[in-house]
Amino acid sequence: MRVLVTGANGFVGQHVLHDLREAGHSVAALVEKPEHHIEGTTCRDLDIADADCVENAVRDLHPDACIHLAGLAFVPMAWEKPRLALDINVGGTVNLLEAFRKHARGAHIVVVTSSEVYGRDHGTDQIIDETTTLAPSNFYGVTKVAADMSALSFANKYDMAISTARPQNHIGPGQSDRFVVSSFARQLADYAKGRTSGTMKVGNLESERDFTDVRDVARAYRLLMEKGAKGEAFNIASGKNVRIQRMLETLCKIADTSPAIAVDPEFYRATDRPALLSTEKIKNFVGWETEYSLDTTLNDIYQDIASRPESSAT
Repeated sequence: MRVLVTGANGFVGQHVLHDLREAGHSVAALVEKPEHHIEGTTCRDLDIADADCVENAVRDLHPDACIHLAGLAFVPMAWEKPRLALDINVGGTVNLLEAFRKHARGAHIVVVTSSEVYGRDHGTDQIIDETTTLAPSNFYGVTKVAADMSALSFANKYDMAISTARPQNHIGPGQSDRFVVSSFARQLADYAKGRTSGTMKVGNLESERDFTDVRDVARAYRLLMEKGAKGEAFNIASGKNVRIQRMLETLCKIADTSPAIAVDPEFYRATDRPALLSTEKIKNFVGWETEYSLDTTLNDIYQDIASRPESSAT
C-alpha cells in the first residue's frame, strides 16, 4: 500500500515509518517542518489545521491508506493552549477525514487518539474495554474524544474503512525528555558521563503507569491499517501497571550509577494507579500482542540517549 503518515517526524512517527517500510509499504510522510527530510520517504510540508493544505496533499499523493499521528501530544500543553489543542487535535482530524472523503474514500485509515478518552475516574480493579463510557478528565482528553468520535462518525456515515486507536502510555528510543522515562535516562546519562554532579530531579515515584514499547505500538497501528476496520475503536496497551520507582531503579542499574534524588514540586503529581485497558479486541482482530520486554525497552532508551553528544532526546 501507499501509506500517508501525518506527524511523521515526531517520536512515534519515526517508528511507524520504519515499521511500514519493513513490512513492504511505500510511505508518504506529511511533516510540520519541510527541512526535516526523512531518508527513503516522500516528504511534504503539512499544516494539519489548514483544510486546503490537507486536501491538496491527499488529492496529489493518491494514498491507499493513512495513519494519522499529527496532534498536540503533551497533556499539560492542552491546558496551556486550549484553542491550539482544538485546532490541531479536532480540526486537523476533521480536515483529514474530509480530504479522504473527497479524494480517497476507499483508503484504510487509522486515527490515533488516546486512552485519555476514558478519563481517570475508574476503580483500580476495573478493566476498561472499548465499550466503556468516554469521560475525559482533562482538556487533552476532551480533544481526543472529539477526534475519536469524529472518525467513527465518518466511518459510519460514509461507509469508510476508518478505525481509531486508543493507546496507553508508550515509551522508546527518541522520545522527548519532557516525558518521565526519557527524563530519567537523560539525567542518569549526564551523571554517568560526568556532565553533571547535581541531584537528580524526580516526581512522584509511587505512581504507576502502563508503559508499552513504541515499536509494539507502531506495529499495532500498521496491523489495524492493513486490516481496514470500519467504525471500530481499539485499545493498545501492555496490560500491566508498573511503579515509577521500578522504572528508575532499572535505569540506574543500566547506567551503573546511583545519584542523589530529590522530589521536584514541578514534577510531582498525586499518587495514582490507573485502571488497566483490555486489549482482547485488538488481539482477536489482528493477532497483536506486545513483543518487547520492559527491561529491553528501558535499556534501548538509555543507550539511545547516552549515545548522543549532549544526551538530549528529540
